Amino acid sequence: MLYQAFAAEGFDWLNLATQDEYGLFLVLDGSPVLAQWQTVIAGRRPPRLGQVVQASDFPWLASYALMLNEKAMGVFSQQLAKNGELLPVITENGERLFAYNAPLCDVLDYGNCEIRYQADGKTVMRVKRYAFLPEIASAPLVFRVGLRAGPLFYQESFVSRYQEAGLRGLDFEAV
Repeated sequence: MLYQAFAAEGFDWLNLATQDEYGLFLVLDGSPVLAQWQTVIAGRRPPRLGQVVQASDFPWLASYALMLNEKAMGVFSQQLAKNGELLPVITENGERLFAYNAPLCDVLDYGNCEIRYQADGKTVMRVKRYAFLPEIASAPLVFRVGLRAGPLFYQESFVSRYQEAGLRGLDFEAV
């Protein structure tokens, strides 16, 4: 079974200084970028002004970006590094985080997905219902499909390990 992650209620989010910095995470597709990566500085914030929140092990940036703190890295770094890169991010307070450069997997079953296209009829605007090819079983632990700003997908084994390790900050929904 596959899952999508969402920010759990009551946990902090990450904010970046510029739209260009958000764009750095939009284009990650598992291709090596670590050699030219410049560490991004992020602020940890509540999702709503004045809200009291706890620190997340996976501070939320967006559905297309997986950020891990040191505790989460202790659980997942070896598995994630097999298929992607872990890129440094630093908070304003000097805390080390890592962004996962998730691999791109062509496993969408376009004929059975419910997709809304832009006016050109080619560019995907939104996927209302996902369907996957049988090859999904051999996909990496966390991956993305070829959609700009599309969400990451998580294998059931990731969700199980997350829960067993007592990690916090994400909710998962079966796709």
